[in-house]
Amino acid sequence: AKGRISLGPVLSASHTPSSVPSSLSSYVDPVNLTRRLIRYDISNPPKNDRECAGYLKSVLEEDSINRKLITVHPDRPTLIVRLPGQGNASPLPLQVHMNVVPAASDDWQNPPFEGTIVDSYLWGLGTLDLKSGIAMIVSTLIRTKSEYQALGRNPPGKLPSCEVRN
Repeated sequence: AKGRISLGPVLSASHTPSSVPSSLSSYVDPVNLTRRLIRYDISNPPKNDRECAGYLKSVLEEDSINRKLITVHPDRPTLIVRLPGQGNASPLPLQVHMNVVPAASDDWQNPPFEGTIVDSYLWGLGTLDLKSGIAMIVSTLIRTKSEYQALGRNPPGKLPSCEVRN
């Protein structure tokens, strides 16, 4: 079906944020982050991604992850994120885009910009391409940093490096 992703195993009791180990200083729930990202109408056109990029930057700021916004066009910034490593492995570059195609609400079973969960499915524009991917990457960055910080070291290599762009 259009604009949905199955959350069956994700929504089970064993995957709730309260079950996250206390050693993690930070945890960003990828489902809730995806829902939040779906609520940004970053349709292309008009290509206005500034507010969403600023939100992602603020999420990463909370965990002191190296990030910067580069703006060639005021409404189309690129967010670059780097997690420093030990330098003994190759970097892992990741790149995703924020924008989505325009949507007519009449074409949707559930509103395209709400991030509605119905019967263990998350509905919304960008659930498959690519707001859920952004949420997984951001969640992974925060968790990786937190877990290695608890061990008192950096991950091997520069892992990962990410660009969120248009």
